[in-house]
Amino acid sequence: MESNLEKFSNIVDKHHKKIIFIWIAIFLISIPIAVHLFSIVSYNVTGSSSGSTDSGSNNLQLIVSVSNNSFSNSTKAFFENISNNFEYNNITSLYSIEYNLINSSYYSIKKNAETALNAAYSKYNLTPQTIPKALNDTLISKIANEIKNQLNNSNVIEHNSSYEFIVGIIKGYYNSSPLYVINNYNYTNYPIIPSNNDTVTLINYNHTTMISTVKNSNYSFVETYINKFSKDYGVTAYVTGSSGLSSNIESETNFGTLLAIAIGVLMVVIITGLIFKSPIAAFVPLIIYSVDITIAFSVFYIIYHIILNSTVSFFDPALAAILMLGISTDYLVYMLYRFKQELKDNHRESVKVSLRGAGAAILVSGTTVVLAYSILSGFNLAFLGSTGILDSTGVIIVLLSAITFMPAILISLGKKVFYPNFKNGFSFENLFSRLAHFDYKNRYFIISIFVIIIAIFAYFFIVYQPGLNFIGLLPNSNSKTAFYLATNNFKFDPIDPLIITITNTKNLNQTAIYNSIASINGVKYVKLTNENNSLQILTYLKPLGFSTPALNDYNNINDYLEKSHVNYNISGLQVFLGSAVKNMNGSVPFLILSLGVMIFVV
Repeated sequence: MESNLEKFSNIVDKHHKKIIFIWIAIFLISIPIAVHLFSIVSYNVTGSSSGSTDSGSNNLQLIVSVSNNSFSNSTKAFFENISNNFEYNNITSLYSIEYNLINSSYYSIKKNAETALNAAYSKYNLTPQTIPKALNDTLISKIANEIKNQLNNSNVIEHNSSYEFIVGIIKGYYNSSPLYVINNYNYTNYPIIPSNNDTVTLINYNHTTMISTVKNSNYSFVETYINKFSKDYGVTAYVTGSSGLSSNIESETNFGTLLAIAIGVLMVVIITGLIFKSPIAAFVPLIIYSVDITIAFSVFYIIYHIILNSTVSFFDPALAAILMLGISTDYLVYMLYRFKQELKDNHRESVKVSLRGAGAAILVSGTTVVLAYSILSGFNLAFLGSTGILDSTGVIIVLLSAITFMPAILISLGKKVFYPNFKNGFSFENLFSRLAHFDYKNRYFIISIFVIIIAIFAYFFIVYQPGLNFIGLLPNSNSKTAFYLATNNFKFDPIDPLIITITNTKNLNQTAIYNSIASINGVKYVKLTNENNSLQILTYLKPLGFSTPALNDYNNINDYLEKSHVNYNISGLQVFLGSAVKNMNGSVPFLILSLGVMIFVV
């Protein structure tokens, strides 16, 4: 390797101006391409559709609202405001369901009562004009009681004072009209209200928290509108859902990435400046990193958008940028350090010696990192699908710039790179010399300590398979707060149910399936619907949908359905995360083994 590096260093020395020109030219060409990378970044966090109201759909926004009493007139006015501005057919809430229920009940009761009365009139050979008032009132009372009993026996609705409401509909009283009831009664006094089975996922048990769904794909518009007036009604409202989380993640991730890079760059400048006591040496790594990251982002865009026609996970550009900053600084500072140690009158010869010495270490280290991330790209790990490719590509660019661009700059600048401190020695060398002596003297003890620590952590990893606290990894936002708030106040997760679809329902014992799923420890509430010869089962779980206990509940349900020998499909957040955790736990041992073999070979 030394002879090859010697030849390579001679080439760099001979063509250093051309090398600098090539890097600058590629950098300038890359700028307009690199800025497009964020247009193909995916901020989707669910990987699938989920939610009682299809919360996985970007067309729906979930509103989690909290007040002292969800049945108060002010809270009702809050939802009337939403309903008026988003239209009743575009919003699903306790009050919009109630509005539609009273409307449909009104016309249904009116039609059934008219049919029953006409039949009674025909039976007595009378008409509405000729029937005695007492007999007419008796008939109306009888019909009203029959309709009331039908309502009472229904699983869909409950009643408070349905009898007077029904009589009013039959007699055409204005105070039984839907508009009058909605505007002049409190929810608890409505003559007809939805049953608990239909409202359990809309309002919590102590009536302080409600969940509503708005059909509108513009999350920012809905959030701005809700936040603008919710406090006027004494309501604290949060807009969430998959598009809400994605929107929050986009802003927080972009800001967080820029902040992390800014802090990292500042620390690099300060530390490098202190080590070499030179402002020029402090900024050289920063300049080269800026060129590297710009070129890398343009290559990322070309690979994923033009070649693969795909998107990039929002984790990956941030991780690649931070990784490249660390590795770039490491390699470049090492090269600067070696150059200063070798610095003599002929600085060009010093650069070549430095490249032959430091270049070998940089090549071995860089190759190891590239191979490690290339191996990572072969494992299907959640949210890290493109990390391996991006990071290995980024490290290759850093590696190339460290052994070509950096030496070329050093040849051009010479001693001036260390202005005003041209001394060869470093003040911290004595400290590291004593540290090396301590390490050598206590080498067996230090090795034993590390072996014990590794063994302890390996034991805990194997025995207690790690979960994936996904929502805990997300930046704090209103959407994240809404998820926690809804689960805490409902005592189960009303936002992310499992959606089970069973086909070929002929001879299917639906009751047995319902009872078996409902009896699973983590299941809070199960709702069955039949549609197009298939059975859909919404299964609401007690723990938060993002949590490890929810994944365990999903596994239990999945195991039961497999043993039942039914044709089924399960969708929902737990399915996506369950697969992610399973892949992660299954891949890590093989990943570690592969990396160990690769490091040994290199």
